[in-house]
Amino acid sequence: MISQQEESDSTPQSLIEDLAANRSALTWERFLYLYQPLFKHWLRLYPVPETERHDLVQETLIVVLRRISEFKHNGRTGAFRAWLKRIVHNQVLEYLRDRKSNWLNTESTVLDQLQSTYPELESQIDREHDQEVLRRLLQLTKPLVPPLAWEAFYRTAVVGEGSPQVARELGMTLNAVYIARSRVFAIVRRIGRGLVAPLDPE
Repeated sequence: MISQQEESDSTPQSLIEDLAANRSALTWERFLYLYQPLFKHWLRLYPVPETERHDLVQETLIVVLRRISEFKHNGRTGAFRAWLKRIVHNQVLEYLRDRKSNWLNTESTVLDQLQSTYPELESQIDREHDQEVLRRLLQLTKPLVPPLAWEAFYRTAVVGEGSPQVARELGMTLNAVYIARSRVFAIVRRIGRGLVAPLDPE
């Protein structure tokens, strides 16, 4: 079971807060794990040649790292996601201004098309963001949790199995299953605070 001491010693605080405060290599690696694949996917929604996407992702990550201390969360769900979306979108616009596109009529045509279709892009990005970030948050949390507690959490909270059945099969008390589930949710909420909507363990 996860002790209070283990939880306080091993569990990082909010990823946003850690990144803004110290920019440690471990915190940055966690951020890359969560968001680098999403940035790559988001860029597929834009008229950017595949050969250019890697460099554009790296440029976007540099901007995020440079400006993360400026971000102030307003408490609304999706605020950090919206901040990242604006950075990605602005990096694409800057890319198009810097490189004249010869695969569409004119640069202005590309920019006009981007501005007109941005609401649709935004909607698609929003749908994908929380699901993918939550999936990766769970993977970041797994090494912080004893295997038996993780299995109890995963089977009840993710797979949807009944707690009494899981308790019997894992040789745990029903209360121990409830405690494991609650504490894992607490760790995920702590790391992901400000990234995704608050998680309800019920």
